[in-house]
Amino acid sequence: MQVGCQGFEPPHLHFLFPSMLKKRELASVAGALAAAAIAVYLGTAHRLYDIPGLEGHIVRTVVLRKIASVVVFAALAVVLDVVAARLKRELRVIDGALLVGAVSALIEIVQDLRGSTEGLLWNLGDVILGAAGGAIGVMLAARSRARRLRGRR
Repeated sequence: MQVGCQGFEPPHLHFLFPSMLKKRELASVAGALAAAAIAVYLGTAHRLYDIPGLEGHIVRTVVLRKIASVVVFAALAVVLDVVAARLKRELRVIDGALLVGAVSALIEIVQDLRGSTEGLLWNLGDVILGAAGGAIGVMLAARSRARRLRGRR
């Protein structure tokens, strides 16, 4: 009888648990972690939240921030997709949404610890937008990969 979780891999995040990483693959994973760290920094740096020329235009400012957030999270998902491909793994849309949504949730936690006045619904909305950005990024990466493969034939 075996005790423990030997050989356990979550169904949607399988590419995070490679048994052996070569130096190049390890560098790819490190790059993905660095990209995630940059996304966390961008999401928590207060000085980046002021959009010049839009002071007093709260609706425009919020809409632009949310659009920028989705774009950053989509870019992070593209990086994760490239890393997964280097690890010879497939990053599915749900994988991108879950991973990037987790990064978005981390950003919300850090913002809360730093004194954010946003409520729970705003935080939940931001995490949903982050997950949507992750899904969009994976779809864009898959489409780009399909075009490259068609061009090689």
